Amino acid sequence: MPLSRDADYATYLYTCNRCRACTTVRDRPELPVCPSFDHLGFFAYSGGGKGYTAQGVLEGKVAPTLEAAKVAMHCTLCHACATMCPPGFETIHFIRDLRAWLVSHGVYANAAHHRLLENLRTKGNLTWGQAPNLTLAAESNEVEALLFLGCRFKLSQSALDGVLKIVHRAGAKVSVLEDEPCCGNPALELGDPELFIRLAEKTIARLNAAGAERIITLCPHCTSTLVNDYLEAGELKPEVIHLSEWIAELLEEGRIGLAETGPELSVSLHDPCHLTRYLERGEVLRQVLEQVPGLELREIERSGESAYCCGGGSFALEVAPELWRFASRERIQEARATGVQALVTACPYCQDSLSRAGGKRLEVIPLADLIAGRLD
Repeated sequence: MPLSRDADYATYLYTCNRCRACTTVRDRPELPVCPSFDHLGFFAYSGGGKGYTAQGVLEGKVAPTLEAAKVAMHCTLCHACATMCPPGFETIHFIRDLRAWLVSHGVYANAAHHRLLENLRTKGNLTWGQAPNLTLAAESNEVEALLFLGCRFKLSQSALDGVLKIVHRAGAKVSVLEDEPCCGNPALELGDPELFIRLAEKTIARLNAAGAERIITLCPHCTSTLVNDYLEAGELKPEVIHLSEWIAELLEEGRIGLAETGPELSVSLHDPCHLTRYLERGEVLRQVLEQVPGLELREIERSGESAYCCGGGSFALEVAPELWRFASRERIQEARATGVQALVTACPYCQDSLSRAGGKRLEVIPLADLIAGRLD
């Protein structure tokens, strides 16, 4: 929706006292948690600062300019500002609406911003790749769940190898949608809420018609979109869980087992923002890792709800590359400080962002690949 004085966040825009709590870890003011503010050091780039910009729009003091777009898009939408805000204001909502206001005036942060939205408008996806040809179950009424791959997992068959190994070892009857549509999250985050509704309505219809009682998403961005944002678009009937939650269930039910012996490995965990802050389901990752024999988990200083973003959220790699470069390197450096051999995550965006930044300095392992490699 466009910026509005009638929106739920309007009170925040006029009551925020600019305390800057949104920029640092709760009770640890020496630890930055907002990559955007940490990168440039100006309050305008923080969650509260973007609220000040939104207030200026409502009062006719801010025009739809390239400078305003660069402020609005210089953000990974990691939700840290909303999590750390003492009153708990949902800053994400007005940041999204600020972006929508700019896009409605034809103002984009850069050419990549415009290209991504045009791909969604004309092709219905980001055109990063085609879905692999998967045949997992014959009939929809026979399946226990539907796998929702998401845009990043459509890049290659190899990206799904760990997931498929777990599926087959568990004897799980799961299926995928043919020509799976985009969940719509990119449209929402890039500033076209009307396009998001159209994409969401299409996807809701496809998912409901599939007949599965449960959807297992491989990407936390899709998970939070289906769980939280689809409430504005229609009724999604199946239960929605993330892959990590399903892995935890399979282990608990004994449908998969882990080898009692294996190579010792020290790892840190990078908490995906959408799983940990948007959905508050991040602890399941630790529950899974703690069951892996020979694995030593060393926590990064900023972890859990205080985790520093990988830098790849909200398509920053394309739309705000300087921010992505700064945040991803900061996160890799923080993980390396623990002295671990590898970094584990459960989000394809985090995987891509941190792998690019880490290079040969630190291996980044998807949770599914780690578990698949330790099955008995």
